[in-house]
Amino acid sequence: MKAAFTKLFNCLKPGGKLLFRDYGRFDEAQLRFTNKSRLGDNFYVRQDGTCVYYFEDSELRTLLCGAEGVGESAVGEEPLRGADGTPMSVFSSVQSPIIRTIDDCQGVGFECEECYYIKRQYANRAQKTARYRVWVHGKFKKPL
Repeated sequence: MKAAFTKLFNCLKPGGKLLFRDYGRFDEAQLRFTNKSRLGDNFYVRQDGTCVYYFEDSELRTLLCGAEGVGESAVGEEPLRGADGTPMSVFSSVQSPIIRTIDDCQGVGFECEECYYIKRQYANRAQKTARYRVWVHGKFKKPL
């Protein structure tokens, strides 16, 4: 992933912005995967053979901005609730960065303007069910 973001960084002019939105950790689709579909941490293969990765906001900031880009989430929303109404305290567990090597600490070179979770509940009135979706939204700027 770092190589892909580095290519995007190099394509942008100074002051250019990268707008990012992708699946967030603990999205309902991720919770439905079985262990047989799991390829790694937050990395799964779908039935059609395509792969999907579920991002953490702190992980994305670390990857794009380096360790200095890690901080609290910009949105103080209520926690997600499970189907039975109990709070899912998943967002407190994903605030710490995942830093595996010194190279990860340096990041690609972006400045973080915003990076947070978008959490939505969609209701299917006909089936009387609800779906809980999570995305990571980010706006990153290439320094001048």
